[in-house]
Amino acid sequence: RDIVEGRDPKVTQSQLVRMEVSPSAYTQRRLSPTPLDFPRVAPQVQGREHRLIYGTTWDPHSPFPDVPVCLDARRGTALMRPLLRPAEYASEGVLVAKQGARQEDEVYLLSLVMHAKGAQLRVYDGAEPTAPAIAQADLPGPIPLGFHGNWVPAKR
Repeated sequence: RDIVEGRDPKVTQSQLVRMEVSPSAYTQRRLSPTPLDFPRVAPQVQGREHRLIYGTTWDPHSPFPDVPVCLDARRGTALMRPLLRPAEYASEGVLVAKQGARQEDEVYLLSLVMHAKGAQLRVYDGAEPTAPAIAQADLPGPIPLGFHGNWVPAKR
């Protein structure tokens, strides 16, 4: 809203917290010092114990969560993906399990990346959190900053 109304945006960085509730206690702990937004886990581990959480984090020079990141919740570490040029903004990532996937890093991370000349769909390998995209496709028109989406299998 701040940007649309011509004001400098208020930077609010979300933190990933694990909450545990028992009949006698409530605890919470931050999983990493790295801020994280739009968290997702691999489809094959949804609803079960998991270690890896994919999302976006903040570039030090941006008010937006705009860099794809893989957070290791057990270690508290975060590995970031490189963007190829200045002023690129990656959207919320969508995870797609690789064919026959069993491990939680056997995913593709799909991300829309907006830049001054348009947008691209980039595909990253979830098993290599710091590697550049393994595929990319230029999109025919601009995508609004803040676009969110999911990929759903087609009916067969």
